[in-house]
Amino acid sequence: MRRLVVAVGLTVVSTPTNLGARPSDVDVSFFEAKIRPVLVERCYKCHSSKKKKPKAALLLDSADGWRRGGESGPAVVPGKPHESRLLQALREDDEDLRMPPREKLPDDVIADFERWIAAGAPSPESKGSAASEEKPLRPPWWERVDGSRLLPKERGLAEVIDHHVAERLATKDVKAVSSADDATVVRRLTLDLLGRIPTTREARAYVESKDSQKKVQLVDRLMEAPGFTRQQSSELDALLARGGDGKKSSSASIIPSLPE
Repeated sequence: MRRLVVAVGLTVVSTPTNLGARPSDVDVSFFEAKIRPVLVERCYKCHSSKKKKPKAALLLDSADGWRRGGESGPAVVPGKPHESRLLQALREDDEDLRMPPREKLPDDVIADFERWIAAGAPSPESKGSAASEEKPLRPPWWERVDGSRLLPKERGLAEVIDHHVAERLATKDVKAVSSADDATVVRRLTLDLLGRIPTTREARAYVESKDSQKKVQLVDRLMEAPGFTRQQSSELDALLARGGDGKKSSSASIIPSLPE
């Protein structure tokens, strides 16, 4: 399970003609995938509402915070990346204005911020009415995990996943089903990763194999198959092209055709 190339569509951000308009699901998905993680990892340490004295009085954990800015003025000017001091700081255009202070972000990350600002700096907060009062962004899920419930780091990934799944099932009084047999496993994995059922030869080879690592080897082989990228991109395209109500949005085709 080495590679998962499914984020093709997340590099697409629409440019709204009306910067006060409600952002699309694609715009918000771009923020969640490309912008928020960088803010959390590289900016919140100094510019979060959780800090008693945020550096330069600048908050970057809410849309109101980055638009209002700090001591130097607005950090983000929606629709105007070249007037946004946040982008200037990321590019290190000014010797006295650098963010992060110790290490410049990669060029592709800076380009993501430029695209985001040019699109109006959309965020989940702006999904509601433009006139509604903005609230701080909800902390990402990894900041809301109860550390006391985490297992020791030396526990294997499979063991950890099974532990938390079993715990959740127990709270719902649901009994786990028995493990799937080999024939079911090869069918499910092939269908999920390639979008087709396995051939008779593929199924028989897997079922008859005595290798203890055959499931891992099967997943590796399927993810290296020519049809893997197309299948996962198609799934992602379908997800991003539909809104919360399940109806198809205007972004009917956000992922270009991929070669066979």
